[in-house]
Amino acid sequence: MIALSFAAALLTVAPAQAAPPVLLPGVADLPILAGATPSPDCGGMIEMMGDEGRGMVCVGAPVRAVNDLVFAYKREAEARGWTDSGGAANALWVARRTADGGCERLTIVGFWDFRLTEQPDPNTPGYVGFQVQPVRICPAAVAQ
Repeated sequence: MIALSFAAALLTVAPAQAAPPVLLPGVADLPILAGATPSPDCGGMIEMMGDEGRGMVCVGAPVRAVNDLVFAYKREAEARGWTDSGGAANALWVARRTADGGCERLTIVGFWDFRLTEQPDPNTPGYVGFQVQPVRICPAAVAQ
């Protein structure tokens, strides 16, 4: 009886595990990193941005972690074939060639809802936003 139960247990097929969620699936496929949680409305900022916010996705984290997350996501993008193409203040850009020979840029931006507080404390909700846009001219560093 025990041997039969053991044999049945060996033959039992475990249900397939669902793939972990990713950001910008099929485009950037960035994982949700430790310390970050999905924030579908980007802390209300997508609505405020209007058309400029179209296609933007975000994760949330305390503002004290946002800078580290921005750089961690840049490394994740580079590991997936994106090339550093600059940055300024609170945003970093990476780019890559598309299959049709064009170029696209992934913007990674860190922010908090400045409408709620001008000077955030370390625990203020912060966000890392991601948006992919086509660009007319590929940065020179992007492989041909």
